[in-house]
Amino acid sequence: MSEKFYCAPAKSDLKIEFVGDSITAGYGVLGNKGDAWSVTNSDCTGSYAYLTAQKLDADYSVVAWSGICTKAYMWANINMDNLYKRVSNSNTAQYAFDFSPDVVVLNLGTNEATYLGSHYDYGAQFPVDYKEFLTYLREKNPDAYIICLYGMMGKNSTIDNGIKTALNEMNDPKIVYNPFAFEADQNAANGHPCLLAQSVWAELLSNYITNSVIA
Repeated sequence: MSEKFYCAPAKSDLKIEFVGDSITAGYGVLGNKGDAWSVTNSDCTGSYAYLTAQKLDADYSVVAWSGICTKAYMWANINMDNLYKRVSNSNTAQYAFDFSPDVVVLNLGTNEATYLGSHYDYGAQFPVDYKEFLTYLREKNPDAYIICLYGMMGKNSTIDNGIKTALNEMNDPKIVYNPFAFEADQNAANGHPCLLAQSVWAELLSNYITNSVIA
């Protein structure tokens, strides 16, 4: 019997990091509207993040946690400000930040919109928290093009305006917010985006990166 060896794929010239919540993690993406969340209807390879990386043949990293907020605590017992600095939630060692992505996609704010329902005064603090995290993101990825996304499950005006305020104050030409139009979607399990919506967003995002970032 002849021996055969698998070869590692060639390294991509493009590296993308995705930072987000359940939308980025593919929560419920294989389910239908009205279904409860389960492991069987969730799949990270059905999220816009994985699909975008595949379309662009990019090397990618994902930092995503269902229910997570930028700094507040709503559905998760950790916030992204802490998680992003660690190797993982179970390994709290300081992350080395050695991936050096060309593009960072930041998709947070959905859980903060729910948090506002019981913490009415958080609206004034959110843009401060978002800016502080975005500043840290820039510090650790000084050369990356940063794309901020929000609204994939609907927009809260306080969160929307808070993100815009943070970006205006940073005044960084390589940080953009919602640079392409997309429709909100809640047609999968537990009101989360379905596979079709995730696929459409991946197409929009990959086209934007191709035409406006790496062109």
